[in-house]
Amino acid sequence: MRLCWQSWINWWQRNWTDRPYQIGTRLHQYEIVHVLGIGSYGIAYLATDQTTNQLVVIKQVKPSLRNQAKGTLSHQYEAHILATLHHPRIPVLLDQFNTRDDAFIVMTFFQGISLEEHLFHLKEEWDEQSSVLFMLEIIEIVHYLHTHGIVHRDIRVPNVVLVDRIPHLIDFGLARYLLPYEKQNLPREIFELSKSENTLEQEENIEKYHDTASDFYAMGHFFLHLLYSGFSSSVRSENDVDDARSDKSWQEELSLSSDLTYIINKLLEAEAPYEHIDQLKEDLKALL
Repeated sequence: MRLCWQSWINWWQRNWTDRPYQIGTRLHQYEIVHVLGIGSYGIAYLATDQTTNQLVVIKQVKPSLRNQAKGTLSHQYEAHILATLHHPRIPVLLDQFNTRDDAFIVMTFFQGISLEEHLFHLKEEWDEQSSVLFMLEIIEIVHYLHTHGIVHRDIRVPNVVLVDRIPHLIDFGLARYLLPYEKQNLPREIFELSKSENTLEQEENIEKYHDTASDFYAMGHFFLHLLYSGFSSSVRSENDVDDARSDKSWQEELSLSSDLTYIINKLLEAEAPYEHIDQLKEDLKALL
């Protein structure tokens, strides 16, 4: 009975409570032109700023999470982080507002195609050298984040947009400050969320750590997605990669140099892990 009730609640939230605003809806000076996607915590829209006629990205807290910490407070956390960052390949926080009981943040829009589209729809193939060169571009952005005391925690191929073949990192919904939080001057309620969230997530898996280890681990899997490009014609999305593999390990399936294999093992913590982004950067440069 409990499972049936929860299923009904999930259906209601998905089909009614969390329905996105329709195309053409006006929110402050922004008019929605497209629904970009619906995630676990928010809804993203492409919109036109009617005062500048520029395209922007608007992210909304899911209505079903309005009064929950993982909704509103995480939303505020993302805005707080974006407001502190100034990098040409990271979205700029443009605006924040509340209307119709919903909370929104507005960011710059990168006119490009996601790496996921390049890999799984356009069927681009990346060899070892091109993958290393691309990872060095990603590392430049991650280096900036880490030196500003921030971990992204969601470095995946859908969250990298190529603009004129140059990667841009988006979606900071899971980004967190590195410890200690006290140095970040966070509002008290966000600080309390960070402490409780970190305590819970450290017990789960490395990808959720509020630590640079989270980004290193994610970059290991990111690297493998590049290197697996073209491995199977049946792969259509990021989630299909694991399904397409055989029982062999990636070391057996991919013909990689011993040095690159060692680097990926360090990223995935099969070897002594990296402690600083500069170490990874130097190892990759040595491959070239």
